[in-house]
Amino acid sequence: MKKRMYTGMLIGALAFSVPLTLYTPAPVQAAVKQEADTDAVSGEQEDFYRHGDIAEMWSVGVSGEIASQLRGIEDNGRGPVVYLTGNATMQQKVSFMPGEDLIIDLNGHDLRICEDYTFHRINVAFDDTVGGGTVYGLDRLHFANGAQLVTCCKTADGPADKAAPTVVPDSRKAEANLEGRTLILKGKIGATQYFTLSERVAEDPDAYAAFTVNGKTTKVKVSEAEKAVSRSGDTSYGFSYYAAPKEMHDVIRVCLYCGDGTPVEIYSGDHSKVYENGLTYSVAQVAEVYANSSSGFNTYLQELAQNMLNYSMYAQRFLSYKADEVDPEDPMDEIDAETVVGYEPEIDGEIEGVQMKGLNLALRTDTDLYIYLSLPGGASAYRITLDGKKIQPAKDGKLYQVGISSIAASKMYERHKVAVEKNGETMTISVNVMSWVNLTLNNTDKCDQKTVDMAKAVFKYGDSAHRYFDECEFE
Repeated sequence: MKKRMYTGMLIGALAFSVPLTLYTPAPVQAAVKQEADTDAVSGEQEDFYRHGDIAEMWSVGVSGEIASQLRGIEDNGRGPVVYLTGNATMQQKVSFMPGEDLIIDLNGHDLRICEDYTFHRINVAFDDTVGGGTVYGLDRLHFANGAQLVTCCKTADGPADKAAPTVVPDSRKAEANLEGRTLILKGKIGATQYFTLSERVAEDPDAYAAFTVNGKTTKVKVSEAEKAVSRSGDTSYGFSYYAAPKEMHDVIRVCLYCGDGTPVEIYSGDHSKVYENGLTYSVAQVAEVYANSSSGFNTYLQELAQNMLNYSMYAQRFLSYKADEVDPEDPMDEIDAETVVGYEPEIDGEIEGVQMKGLNLALRTDTDLYIYLSLPGGASAYRITLDGKKIQPAKDGKLYQVGISSIAASKMYERHKVAVEKNGETMTISVNVMSWVNLTLNNTDKCDQKTVDMAKAVFKYGDSAHRYFDECEFE
């Protein structure tokens, strides 16, 4: 029998809260202001040997925009290298995971260091072997806790061209240091905070992190945190918080406690700041860093972060959740019914009385898709499978509901098949998240503008996630 497309009823979209789970991508962050060109520059993987202070440091070439925001590449497992594409001024604080090595290749340009800063446990190397270049104000950089400065370049207003390790005694015995922050990029919406912890906290079986959002607190034991071990052997503990799309802009406060309830003071990685009342942030703030065009991240990732923010703001409007606090700038005018041609629900076969009556979308950190069926005689009269596994649909009024749960953003294109069988006859229904988008944009006369905007935002978020995970080449 010929396959047919479903073009009928669209039921809507819902929002649900979601429990806390944990995931840890590799955290890296830093900042530099570029003062010249931003032409793309890339390099091949190579070994760096500098005197005897850093035996071996791996590097990876990145785009020229890296000069405006010093950043490593997520999950590359190596120390980051920066290729300057113009004269640059280092004036903001840089922060890397303990044990990572940072290499700055001048590439024929000058770097001026304008602020004092101390690196803790981070080796830093400057290199001018290709193209030359001069570092000004190198004496403004200081190194503590075993970190070392390695120069292989022309310098001015600072140390000579030689290894110049400086050890600054650590005056504080901080119980917790904030070492980094990353956006969770496995298809969910969330952010991870990384801390190095004292032995007393790390080995306390009942020590925990407390996340408070909108008056509700979730506790996660330190023993349950994801652990990231640097090459120098330091362990960082990653605590992640997932947010529903509408809650990306909500303030999250994270505090650390020993098992007996004693608060653990949190310091910044260089001990220059103490977060006396806990650390506050929002997932949106982290995403904004990734979305910034000068972030140094590849364009796939920038686009994903921007569309994630867009998705969250339209979710707030759609669900009337603090809608007056957001103002999405992207009108998404380029998205219409033609954009989603081919994503209609597909129906193959017939069983008398059995019909697909609509689709529903639940906006969580992942996405849930619901298919509504009419089943004369009740669900027990049929054998029903979802992707080959037998299921029991839930009764919902006069209809029956088949739920497809936890669809990551990058999987919104993947089709799922519901098969209904009775007396040797089979009817199959093939849908994906974009099927809901398709129905919405083909029935704009039956939907309000908020629903139409939500469908467009779902498409752009899912599409950019798909391209980041499936098309972006990670070197």
